[in-house]
Amino acid sequence: MFGISFTEILIVICFTLLVFGPEKLPVIASKIGKIFGVARKTSDQFRREFYNSVYTPAKDLENKVKRELEAVQNTVKEEATEVAKQVSIEDSKEES
Repeated sequence: MFGISFTEILIVICFTLLVFGPEKLPVIASKIGKIFGVARKTSDQFRREFYNSVYTPAKDLENKVKRELEAVQNTVKEEATEVAKQVSIEDSKEES
């Protein structure tokens, strides 16, 4: 857990017990738990905001680029077909 061994956690708990006493230990543990809870909520909120502000617009941009690319591909295919028809007409005129 966070690179801390069980022995190190036990030493920290014993030190805290000696410094603050058994009466204040539950209060301190509760406060630390609340601090970690607030930190986790803040972290989750930041992650959500980052996702919504960066990933979603990037996905929209990707979709827009894909649609534009498909439109260009369709235009190129249509022009290629038109050129092929023109070449075929020119070849048939030359043969006659």
